[in-house]
Amino acid sequence: LDAAYRFIVNNNPNRLEVKLDINKRLTTPSGNSGRVEHLSFGTESEETEGVADRIIEMYKISEDAKWSDFAILVRANDTAEKFTAALTRKGIPNQFVSMKGLYYKPVILDTLSYLRLLDNYHESSALYRVLNMESFRVSHADIISLNKLAQRKSMSLFEALRGIEAVPDISPEGISNIEKLKTLVSRHSALAKREKTSRLYVRFVYESGLLSDLDRGRDQEIYDQLNQFYQKIKKFEDNFPEYKLKDIMELFSLEMEAGETGDLKLSLMDSETVKIMTVHASKGLEFKNVFVVNVVDKKFPTIARGEKISIPDALVREKTPAGDTHIEEERRLFYVALTRAKENLFLTSAKDYGGAREKKASRFLSEAGLETLEAVLDGRAKKDNELIRDIEAMNSESGFAIQAAALPTKFSFSQLESYANCPLQYKFNFILKIPVPEKGAFIFGRLIHNCLKDFLAPLIDGIPIQQGLFPAAPAEPGKPVILLEKLLAIYEERWINDGYADKEEREMYKKKGREVLTHFFERMEAGGWPKVAFIEKNFSVKVGGYSLKGAIDRIDALPDGTLEIVDYKTGNPKEKVGYQEKRQLLLYQIAMEEVAGVKVSKLTYFYLENGSAVSFEGKDKDIEKLKDEIIKEVEEIKKCNFTPKPGPLCSYCDFRGICEFRK
Repeated sequence: LDAAYRFIVNNNPNRLEVKLDINKRLTTPSGNSGRVEHLSFGTESEETEGVADRIIEMYKISEDAKWSDFAILVRANDTAEKFTAALTRKGIPNQFVSMKGLYYKPVILDTLSYLRLLDNYHESSALYRVLNMESFRVSHADIISLNKLAQRKSMSLFEALRGIEAVPDISPEGISNIEKLKTLVSRHSALAKREKTSRLYVRFVYESGLLSDLDRGRDQEIYDQLNQFYQKIKKFEDNFPEYKLKDIMELFSLEMEAGETGDLKLSLMDSETVKIMTVHASKGLEFKNVFVVNVVDKKFPTIARGEKISIPDALVREKTPAGDTHIEEERRLFYVALTRAKENLFLTSAKDYGGAREKKASRFLSEAGLETLEAVLDGRAKKDNELIRDIEAMNSESGFAIQAAALPTKFSFSQLESYANCPLQYKFNFILKIPVPEKGAFIFGRLIHNCLKDFLAPLIDGIPIQQGLFPAAPAEPGKPVILLEKLLAIYEERWINDGYADKEEREMYKKKGREVLTHFFERMEAGGWPKVAFIEKNFSVKVGGYSLKGAIDRIDALPDGTLEIVDYKTGNPKEKVGYQEKRQLLLYQIAMEEVAGVKVSKLTYFYLENGSAVSFEGKDKDIEKLKDEIIKEVEEIKKCNFTPKPGPLCSYCDFRGICEFRK
């Protein structure tokens, strides 16, 4: 902070502190003096490698060090890529924090272009971008040949693709990718007329080969961007259920025309990664260790740019301050960079950035009163052969696993079950959050649950258990009228045609829904209607210090004052269940007993297929066993252990098409 203040006074007398005669000097409450160093390197390559090596060195020395303690600040976006590559080579988890919105991300621009193509084949600008995607890449020479045909025949570029056989000198690879694109566009255009855009988007992500070109560790942010775009489409569909592709694309166009760049949630911001960002993006943030890089003349400060539209002095009401306004603005930005560090600040520069002349250190360094230290590099950092560096980095025993994933802070039974079945499937689903097509069975299951929730709501009596943890709904006066016709009417009202694979599947589930609800009603009529305490009750409970969350389908109050937990199943009925099947209800029992303080004496799976039920009592030994398993599974997740478990379940996995370990 002292160095920053010595530096910024060079903007006097135009600083607000001087004009208003106030004191804006920053001080630290800790009283400790931090480290401020300027490290000078020979070449740009040595600078990037040297910064990465210094981060590793500091990480190893400190026992409580975290990757998130480090940040690299750059003056311009194009500088960040070189440092990202250097950190990645050395296995340091890193994240480039960009200020641009979701709609500016290359993978989203590619996706929008493809969807526009489905809406309008003749939008040649969208087609150009699609033809430059890795999945459909066509060489410039091939595109030139296609353009010649299009111009000669007065047709669009896509029409030229359709007549590819008439175009001479197209490369075999170009023909193969064009045929692949034509097939997908034809298939997806037909789907766009009847399917939801979200479902179409998932098909594109899978069938285009987009994911096959991504690395699950290196391209974590791209996976996250694809998922955020998926959620954006689904949000549009929630607001406008009848909208198809053409309407959704119109919404995107209207947003972008209005200047909207797409909200981009930096879900990895709190993850264990070294942050690489521009100085502008760092405003308001602080890190223990900060590296401000490329601090050389013409990079920081940058070269002054002339005004795009000059304003005559006569029209400027305020008096223009004396001095170099550009340098003063750059000085203020440099001040922001200096004040991001809480403990250690490193400013780095190099003499050789590839130009004809040697670069001079920034004037800002001398203004801040910083001495230059010639960086001492190890043998590997001095090597300019990038291939050798990468080979050595691969073989280095001290390499760090790249895990930029923001791990969940709360876990559900479905998450733990997924991890137990296959850790890699868990990573695909809950960390990378790869969109998957929603299956008819899941749509149907959710529908039946919602129908039963609406139907049984009038039966809720509630029970007096620790107010505030599980607030009970007030009982309705009088006995509710229970009619099968009412249940089936709720079903018809909630039924939605969208989402099923085809007409046959839709009709099959429509019929099945009436049958399972009738079975449910008949079972309740024969055995007596329950005293319902809660429906769809959310809970949060800690096991071994880890938070677990979930929702219980139904909780009934039994005559002896204890509770029965009921979970609906729309799958095949079972006559008995083993420990593995009991785990879900055992977790629910833990939640009710430990959080609500109420005894659970009965656990029941209700099979809606035929109205049958299987009940059991949770044993103490099984509960303790489950707790141990939960703790072990969460600890393995925290260690980022996502080793695949190929087996019979691979046949049913949503990610079978992109998993190289599948059986």
